[in-house]
Amino acid sequence: MRSSLLAVAAGVFALPLAAHADLLGDSVHVVYAYPTSTTTFQDLGDYTVPGAGAISTIASFTIEPTQITITDATPQTFNAAGFNGFEFTDVTTDPGITAVTVDPLSTFLGAALTFDSESVFVNFQGLSASTGQTLILDLSFTPATPPSSVTPEPSSIALLGTGLLGVAGTMRRRFLQS
Repeated sequence: MRSSLLAVAAGVFALPLAAHADLLGDSVHVVYAYPTSTTTFQDLGDYTVPGAGAISTIASFTIEPTQITITDATPQTFNAAGFNGFEFTDVTTDPGITAVTVDPLSTFLGAALTFDSESVFVNFQGLSASTGQTLILDLSFTPATPPSSVTPEPSSIALLGTGLLGVAGTMRRRFLQS
């Protein structure tokens, strides 16, 4: 019985891990940029997804595997500089971001969104916000690709076969002894 369980466990651990197409477990670096998208006004650090961070005078944010939610902290009008907002960068960059859309449940609309395969830029330039208004961004990613080791090399197959023969031999010996 125990040998059977060991054989099953060995088979399960031999399977490759499934790839995911979201930010789950990734590290996302957050920056508040002003007056341009390349000028860091405040470096807010790295967050492991899912995670939440807070900026007391501007907004708070939550990063989920397929969503970013930004909640306004105080009534304010954002300066009309070239860029006045957040940059969320997936430091892991696997898989790549393919689309960013505003979720219908958002209550803060009008922000300019741009993105590339690893970063999302949210520009609040010239907008006015009330306390508690939220901007919810839905993220899409490239389809997850299985790891390159899906097709095992011959030596791995031989090693697995040898292990299975050993388990079968042990089970046969115990069966004949009973």
